Parts: sequence; C-alpha cells; structure tokens
Amino acid sequence: MISNYKGASIKALIMDLDGTLLDNSKCISPYSQKVLKQCKNSGILLGIATARSIYQGRCFAKQIGADIILCDNGAYMECGGKCVLSNTINAQTSSALINMLLAHDEIVGTITMESLIEYKVIKNGFLSGAVSWNGKIEIDTYKITAEIFVPQYVRYLESEFPQCKIIPFREKNWYRFSDRNACKGQIVNYLIGKVGLLKENIVAFGDDLNDLDMIKKAGHSVAMGNAIKEIQMVADDICDDNNHNGVANYIVKHLIEGTMTIENT
Repeated sequence: MISNYKGASIKALIMDLDGTLLDNSKCISPYSQKVLKQCKNSGILLGIATARSIYQGRCFAKQIGADIILCDNGAYMECGGKCVLSNTINAQTSSALINMLLAHDEIVGTITMESLIEYKVIKNGFLSGAVSWNGKIEIDTYKITAEIFVPQYVRYLESEFPQCKIIPFREKNWYRFSDRNACKGQIVNYLIGKVGLLKENIVAFGDDLNDLDMIKKAGHSVAMGNAIKEIQMVADDICDDNNHNGVANYIVKHLIEGTMTIENT
C-alpha cells in the first residue's frame, strides 16, 4: 500500500528507462520488478517515459505491468494498448532535414530515423559511411537522430527547422530531432487532464536532459544518483543510482508503508 507522502496520496509512478529503471546492462532487476508489481497490485498507475521506440517500450512495460507508455520522448503515447498521443515530424520536413544532414558529410556521421512502422539507418558512419536513402520519406517520423561534430551546425539547423526540437544525447556529438510538441511532460499532462489525477499524486524519476520537462511537471520528482547535474538541481529528491535499484529502493523507503516486505535479490 502506498502511503500519503508529504501530505499527498501517491497514485502514479512515472519512470524513465535508460539510466533510471534500467541498470547498465539494460535490464530491470528482479527486485525492481517485484517492488513495482506490488505497487501495481496496490492500485498505483505505472508509467514508462522513454526515448526508445514503442516496440522496445512495450517489452519493458510488460515486465512491470505498466499502464501507460510514452516513447520517442513524447512523440507517441499509449494507454491500455491504445494510442492517446502522436506528435510527428511530417514526411516533407523529415526528408528536407535528412537531405540537409547528408549534404554535410564532412561534419555529420551516423543518421537514423524512426516511424511507427520502421527504424532505419540512413547513414552508417562518418565520411565514407554507407548511405541508404532515395531522397525522401513517404511517412511521418517520430524522431531523427544524427551524429554532428560541429555545434554551430546544430544551431543552424535549429533556425532552419523551427518546427523541430533538438535535444543532445548524454553521449558527445549525438542529437535527437523531434516534433516541437513532443516531450516527456506529456505523460504528466495526460494523467492530470484525462485520468483526473492531481499534480501532487504523481511521482517522476529521471536522469537525463530529456526528463527535465517531466521532472518539473510532476508533483514530486526524484533524480537518480547517476543523473546529470541539471536534473539533480531541479528534482525534489535524489535516490541511489540505476545500478543499485535506485527507483525501487526509493519507493520502498519513502512511499510504501511498512507492512510490505520484499527481499532484495
């Protein structure tokens, strides 16, 4: 059973995947699965908010019984298996962006794109990398990622494509392009606007820059011990890192009443 935490009844837990719920081997530990399933059985809504595709998100959601999956950084969201949100880059803009990236082979490395039905490596590598591209895309995309070695060019692309949001990866020189309206905070908006929860009913866990909007919007936010400084500075609390069951330990210590005992395996 979830306790009243800081005066509020906790009704939803929202978690990022990589660097948060997943350890560095990209797994949800058995202990974390047990804790989250106990929360689920107590009537708590579980949500995943990730930069990964919906197909990958569904696999991890199944392990914990998550109710809501937000993927591609807010480009797509589903609840109960049904799409409730879709923010895409239209095919024309996607094509123009990829063509502009390919035109600067000397400063752009690998390029990928993702839609609801396809993940494709447009260019694999730097300079002499293989290119698989016929000049245009026929369908809207959820995200385009690119390895860009000159920051000034990123700023130029921001001015050329104002309808897109550009988010840097933690890994140096990697950038993600998505629709400007796509963000992880959409999952908090949905829980408040459509499910009927109050802001203070929602706890969010994250570690990286793309979690910032979600961290700011949730009633209570928790940064991972391995989170970047920008996240730790704005979060309400900091938990253990992702390799030491940070999310699960925090839930047990702060949110679950003492009647529940789970072995840490």
